[in-house]
Amino acid sequence: MKRKVFVFLLGLLFGLMGMYVSICSANISVEPSKYEGKIPPGGMSSNKYYITNHYSVPVTVELKWNDETINPQSPTWLTFENTEVTVEPNKTGTIDFTVNIPEGAEGLYYARILFQNKVDPSSFGVLSISYNFPLRIIVDGTQHYEYSVDKVELFNNNTFHCAILLINSGNVHLYAEGSIEVTSEDGTRYTSSCKIPQTGLILPQKSLACTADLGEVLPDGRYTITMSFVAGDDKSLTCTYNLQFSIQDGEVSLMEIETDNE
Repeated sequence: MKRKVFVFLLGLLFGLMGMYVSICSANISVEPSKYEGKIPPGGMSSNKYYITNHYSVPVTVELKWNDETINPQSPTWLTFENTEVTVEPNKTGTIDFTVNIPEGAEGLYYARILFQNKVDPSSFGVLSISYNFPLRIIVDGTQHYEYSVDKVELFNNNTFHCAILLINSGNVHLYAEGSIEVTSEDGTRYTSSCKIPQTGLILPQKSLACTADLGEVLPDGRYTITMSFVAGDDKSLTCTYNLQFSIQDGEVSLMEIETDNE
């Protein structure tokens, strides 16, 4: 009798675990997860968000958005045909939207789009899920790209590594990537790529921290570090910093900095 009860409880436990896994793996998905484009002043573009329901019951998804544009010419530059859609199981629904860039606009028009499913308390197993996606539109013909190294810190404890702060002083977003090269007085070279978070995205008037690590401690001596960055759609925006420093008893001392922006 005890054995039968144990087997029954074990089966029930595994059944609940399977149900839990299926509930947790259920989901809704939204595409595209990022919308970017270029539209001239006075221009318009229409597109769709596609919401797919992976649950076994209908799901209602609502949309909200926050305008993060710096000084927008019009608060209604982004409009949605509907801000709520009910999607049947294993089906895909759509939300249509239109971008109208006002005359006289410039720089970047930027919004965050929030999708969240409404949870019916009677629908067992449906989880509350939300997505927060970016929508970025460059006002074509008005974009100004400019970025630079704002701050550098060098360290030589455990390994030689540096922290670099990039700042975007232009009026549109950009993506950056970079590397460092350290050269000693005798010509020995050490190189490393920069670790840049968030795919290298820097919004206008914002900064982004990145790091680089040579993976070894540098001996005492005099060095030059060259920090090279590229940005822009075609990676044509270059920024190079040359910084001289010395290491004495493991401590780093900065000497001078040279900048070359193009």
